[in-house]
Amino acid sequence: SPDQPTTTTPSRPSRLRTPHTTPATTARLPRPTASPRRPQTSQPATPPIRVAVNSRPQPTPPPRPTQLAPPPRASSLPPTERSFGAARTLPTALPNNPTPAYPAAAARRGRQGTTIVRMMIGRDGRVIGVSVHRGSGHADLDKAALAAARQWTFQPARRGEQAVSITVLKPFRFVLQKR
Repeated sequence: SPDQPTTTTPSRPSRLRTPHTTPATTARLPRPTASPRRPQTSQPATPPIRVAVNSRPQPTPPPRPTQLAPPPRASSLPPTERSFGAARTLPTALPNNPTPAYPAAAARRGRQGTTIVRMMIGRDGRVIGVSVHRGSGHADLDKAALAAARQWTFQPARRGEQAVSITVLKPFRFVLQKR
């Protein structure tokens, strides 16, 4: 009806166009000045940290003797301690000890590494126990190193004139040769 007002809604919002200005014609606006600081609200002040100070002086340690006591005579020590200070020798591997067999599957796959084996050597120079101290990262290389280490023999370690059992670490290196 002609007497009723009609409203229309645009299908999309209209964009306002602003005139383009070049830097030469742009007017500089004054920079805003710093606004005055607002007064801080009163917060409870952090109480100072109190540190207890020991006002008593520490006692001075007694003076150390300038001379050491003489070592005890060898006859007063038990037999096991008497030989402790004696010259010691480490076990020496015999030249006929076998090298570990390189596992064929490990060689085909290009596996390399070093296995450090802990060897317990008896008084007679034979290996009485083996374990992996640090593995190569490949179980088959570690097993080959243990198998070889079990077959080793040594000139036994000595303390003075007496053969003693000892534990040593022995690295076994598995390296493929380039052809």
